[in-house]
Amino acid sequence: MPIEIKSASTVNQEFSRNLKKFMAIASDAAAPSVVYSGKLEYESNGIRYVNFKHCGQILESSEKS
Repeated sequence: MPIEIKSASTVNQEFSRNLKKFMAIASDAAAPSVVYSGKLEYESNGIRYVNFKHCGQILESSEKS
């Protein structure tokens, strides 16, 4: 489960650049996520963007898989 952690509160598409590179090599890795300090939570191009206060949800969802 690849996770990129950022301190910014505004989403930038560059946040997912390293995750995309990682997924190209390890395509069987599940649930790539960006944890950041912004309020907006969503999924785009298979990458989940989550507020740091809710990052436990990423771990919980991986345990169910």
